Amino acid sequence: MKTKILFIITLVVTMRLFPSPVDIMIGSRGYGMGGAYVAIADDPSAAYWNPSGLSRVSDISLMESNWIFQDVENINVNYVSLAIPVKHVGTVSGSWLFTHATLEEGWDYVANKPKSSESANEHSFSLSIGRQLWDKLLVFEKTSLGFSINRHTFKTDAGDGAGLGFDLGFQTGFPYGFSLGFTARSLGTDMMGYKIDPELRFGIGYNVAIRNGDGSHGWKVYAPFNAIIVTAGASFLPQDLIEQLETGGKLIIPIGPKEKQKLTVITKGKSEINQEIIDEFKFVPLLTK
Repeated sequence: MKTKILFIITLVVTMRLFPSPVDIMIGSRGYGMGGAYVAIADDPSAAYWNPSGLSRVSDISLMESNWIFQDVENINVNYVSLAIPVKHVGTVSGSWLFTHATLEEGWDYVANKPKSSESANEHSFSLSIGRQLWDKLLVFEKTSLGFSINRHTFKTDAGDGAGLGFDLGFQTGFPYGFSLGFTARSLGTDMMGYKIDPELRFGIGYNVAIRNGDGSHGWKVYAPFNAIIVTAGASFLPQDLIEQLETGGKLIIPIGPKEKQKLTVITKGKSEINQEIIDEFKFVPLLTK
């Protein structure tokens, strides 16, 4: 039986394991989670982070990402990706990553300017596909594989070059919302005879659904719940929360005036509601409309 618990609080969970020290960090979520984003990538940026995550894109989607606040001066990064679900095939994606850098060498202290500078442009064009293998097998849920073939080009003031490489990705879920992802990037990449070392990424994530609204109404779209925990004092017992409990489910809620509330455990039976008062406490008020 799948356990669902509704916490009427604000909760954000991220986990970061072995993020790459040179990640370009495409997209706001990827930037925030680092390499761990390979575990939950589910938008067009999955073509960069973990191509297996493309299997979770259910509609035609387009994204563009640009570094506005950059960690390194004189570097500009742009990324565009289009993901298209194809029935019986998976989700395919075409993406383009452009990186521009201005490299400065030395400093003219008399003129107060760089003695010399050199610019470099790098383009990466990728064709990717992600496909779900199965919805559930033993403890593994929504397991998917992904593949990308990449064409890299670069141009500097000193010369230019090009090369090919590919990426492999794996993603699977577990009970209670945990996900695991693994990506091997730049496999077999050859740039003008020079081999580029593969980049390995591994991440573990936990998906938390968050809603901002009147907590007394619960979250009907995800009901029924095994348990609902309210961490604010309610002046009344919200009927919506009881209705969203499954039979045998429990509601833990402080009830009473704002000066003092009684922490109450409510158990929903087949035809009756049982209440147990734990103790008296003072919580912040549950705001209702």
